[in-house]
Amino acid sequence: MTKQTEQPRQEQKGLYQKYIITKANGKPLDDNFYAIVLRIDTGRYLRACRIGVQAFADAVRSENPTLANDIHKKLEELAANSIARKASKLPIALEDCSRSESRLRLAHMKALGGCYSELGGEHSEVTPFSRYYKEAQ
Repeated sequence: MTKQTEQPRQEQKGLYQKYIITKANGKPLDDNFYAIVLRIDTGRYLRACRIGVQAFADAVRSENPTLANDIHKKLEELAANSIARKASKLPIALEDCSRSESRLRLAHMKALGGCYSELGGEHSEVTPFSRYYKEAQ
């Protein structure tokens, strides 16, 4: 019988105060103010945070389309930056452009927090942001 070595698990904290939030105009916050910060630029829960922010944008679209569009643009900007970073690490040969393009699409989907499945070497994309891509084009 072989002994399995367990990898130390990263400490999982529950809900706790990690950030101090203040108003940009300097006015005090309400005594009952409570917020949860979803970091969408980097982090351990990046995909989940981006999906949460996308859901918020979709939910407020009818009431505040400008806010929803601004959020979508920011998510797109962050995803483009992630793609550029990931693409710079990919080995790309000129004769292998179609395969590289497929890997870039896959990196793009992962950066946006989308889902994908690989079927026989082809990528079939399924994403919660498909509606957003139609609007952006």
